Amino acid sequence: MGILLLALAGCGGGGGGATSSLVIPDRTVKVAVIDQGFDINHPEIRDAVVGAIACTRDAPSGVTCDPSTSISDSTGDLHGTYVAQIIAGETVGYTDDAALLLGKATGDATGLYVSEIAAATNWALDSGARIVNYSLYPMFEVDPYYLGPAYDKAVNKGAALIMAAGNGEVIGGINVAINLSSYAYSYPSLFSNADYTGISILAGAGFASGGTYALQSFSNYPGADTTIQSRFLVALTPVNVIEADGTTVATFNGTSASAPVVSAALTSLLAQWPHLTPQESTGILLDTADRTFSGYDPFYFGQGVLDAEQALQPVGVTALPAGNQLGGASYSVASTGFVLPAAFGDAANSLSLDAAMFDSYGRDYSFNLAGQLGQADFWKTAREHWMGLLAGDTHEHRDTGLYAKTSFDQQGGLTQSYADFTSGNGHRLNLMRTRGRSLENEAAPVQMLSLTGNGSLGAYDWLDRVGVAWQLNDMVHLDARTTRATAPSGGIASAPSAWRHETRLSFEPDASTSVSIGLALTQESGAAMGASGTGALALNQSFSQAATFRLRYDLGRRWAAFGSAEFGTMEVEGETLLTDISNVMTSEWAAGVAWQGDDRSFGLALSQPLRVDHARASFNLPVGRLADGTVLRQRRSVSLTPTGQQLNLELAYRQRWVGAAGRHSALGLHMIYAHDVGHVADARVLTFMGSHRYQW
Repeated sequence: MGILLLALAGCGGGGGGATSSLVIPDRTVKVAVIDQGFDINHPEIRDAVVGAIACTRDAPSGVTCDPSTSISDSTGDLHGTYVAQIIAGETVGYTDDAALLLGKATGDATGLYVSEIAAATNWALDSGARIVNYSLYPMFEVDPYYLGPAYDKAVNKGAALIMAAGNGEVIGGINVAINLSSYAYSYPSLFSNADYTGISILAGAGFASGGTYALQSFSNYPGADTTIQSRFLVALTPVNVIEADGTTVATFNGTSASAPVVSAALTSLLAQWPHLTPQESTGILLDTADRTFSGYDPFYFGQGVLDAEQALQPVGVTALPAGNQLGGASYSVASTGFVLPAAFGDAANSLSLDAAMFDSYGRDYSFNLAGQLGQADFWKTAREHWMGLLAGDTHEHRDTGLYAKTSFDQQGGLTQSYADFTSGNGHRLNLMRTRGRSLENEAAPVQMLSLTGNGSLGAYDWLDRVGVAWQLNDMVHLDARTTRATAPSGGIASAPSAWRHETRLSFEPDASTSVSIGLALTQESGAAMGASGTGALALNQSFSQAATFRLRYDLGRRWAAFGSAEFGTMEVEGETLLTDISNVMTSEWAAGVAWQGDDRSFGLALSQPLRVDHARASFNLPVGRLADGTVLRQRRSVSLTPTGQQLNLELAYRQRWVGAAGRHSALGLHMIYAHDVGHVADARVLTFMGSHRYQW
C-alpha cells in the first residue's frame, strides 16, 4: 500500500509558512480539506482552522501523521490554501459556517500517495469532519482496496465526500476533457460500491455563457453512465482567491476550484440542518441543481449546475407535524387554512405566529402561520345576498290557524319556507327551512336587508327549525325551538354542522307591546359560526350560549318601534396547532322604526351585525427540531378582537301594486351606509339598491 499516486486537479502558485497555534472560532460544520499542503497563517483561513495535521509516507512501515509537523506545501504551491479559501476564506469564502480541518498528504513532485490521503482522511473523520473535500484527481478511480477503510469510516460517521471530476489529460500541452464513463470501471472504483457513491459528489467546472451555461473545456464529464451522471454536479469557475501576500486578488480555475464551491454549499446546508445525513445533503444539492438552461444534457452536466440558493429552499411538500416527532402524522401547509367568521373582522391581519414548517427532508423553515388565517369578505357576501332578496319574490297564505310563507331569490331558488299552525287554545307549532343568510330578524315588522343573516348560524347553507309555543296566560307565552344547521359537504364526510336550542319567554302586557327574553345554546361540529378550518387549523367543536332580547312597540298610525339584541360567549376547541379560541364574547343588536301600509312599507334601522368583542386564540406551534427528529414546540396566545365595530344605517321603502287580472308589480329601494365595514376600522361604504319586479 502507498504506491499509488494522485495529481492535483487544479493549479495555483506561491505560498509557504509554518505550523502555528490554532484559533478555534465559533463555527458549526467541520470541513476537511485533504491536499498537498497549506499556508496555515494565511489571513483568509487562519481564523477558520480548528485542526491540522501532516501525514508522511514512512516506508516500509506505512504512514506517520503528526500535528507538530509543518503542513506547508514543500513545493511552495498554494493549491491547498486556495481550496481552503474558497470554502472558508475571510473575504472570498463561499460560506461562513465552516471550521477547517486541514490534512496534508505529503508527496513529491510527481503527486500524492494514496496511503497518506487515506491516513489524513481517517484523522479528519475521527476529528468530526462532516465533509471531506478532495481537489485531487482521479480520486474516484482509486481501487477501494486502498481507500475502502477510509470510505467505510465516512459512511459510518456520516460524512460526505466531495471530489474534483478532474481536468482531463494533457495531450500536446493541452488539457483535454475525458468522458468518465469510458474508463470509470476499468478496475474497482468508487462507483463499484453503492454506499460510497451515495455519499459522494463529483464536481465538474462550468461557466456562464450568453444566458446559459457551458462546461470548461478541460472539465471531465460523466458520459452515458447513469450512476456517474447521478452523482455529477457542475459548479461555476474560475473563482477569486487571495495570493500569499494576503491582499492580491487572483483567480483559481479547474475542478480543484469547483469542488470546494460544492463543499461550501453543502456546509451551509448542514449548518442550518445538522440532522441531514450525507445521503440526504448531497441528494439535495443534486436534486435542486439547475437543469432548466438551454443545452442541458446529463451526458455532460450530470444533475446540472449547482444552485446553492435553491438548495436552501424547501423540497417537496411542506408540512406541519401533528405530533412531537417527525415522521408521524402531518398536515401540508397548502391544505392548512381557516377563514375566520365575519364576526372576527380583521383580527388576523396583524397577527404574528412564527412557526416552523418542514420539507420532505425534515428541514425546518420559519413562516408566519397567521398567513393561513383569512378574513371573510363581509361586504361582498352581503351585497350578493341582498340583491337576491331584493329581486326575489314572496308568497303568503293565511287561513284559520295557519300561516304559510315561501320566498324565492331572483333565480327562482328557494330561500325560505315557513309554516305556523295555531290551535284553538293558543298553542302553536311552527316549521321553517331557510338559507342562513336569509334568516330574518323577527323583531323587525318590515324587511330590512341589513338585518338578515347576521346571527351565528348565518353562514350555514340551510337551517331547519321546529318550534313550539305554549300560551301560559293572557300575557305570557313560552317558546322552545331547535334548529339544525348544515353546510354542503363537497364530498367531505365531516362537513360542519350545528344544533341551536333556544327557549324564550314573551310578555304582552297590552296589545301594543311585546317583550321577550331568552337563552340560546349552540353546539357546532367542526366549525365556529359556520366557518371551518382545514389541515393543521381544523376545528373540533364549539359551544356558545347567548342571552336574547326582543322588543316591539306600536306607536300608532301604523308606526312601530322595534329592537333586538343578543349577547353571548363561546368556546372553540381545535384539533391540532389551533388548540382553542377562548374567552369569546359576542354581541349583535338592532333598533329602528317602521311604518306599514296596505301596499307600502317604510323602515329605518341602525344595527350592529354579529361581532366578536373579545377573544383569544391559543396555538401549539412547531418552532424547530432536534437532530433525532423531536419537534420543538411553543405555546402562543393571541388576541382575535377586530379593530372596528360595524354599524349599518338603513332606509328602506317597498311598494306593491296589484293590477287587472291579478298582475302585480313591486318596487324596492334601500340605502345602506356601513361604518367600519366587516368590523374593520375606518372602512366605510354607502350603497343604494333598487329593484322593480313586474309579473304578467
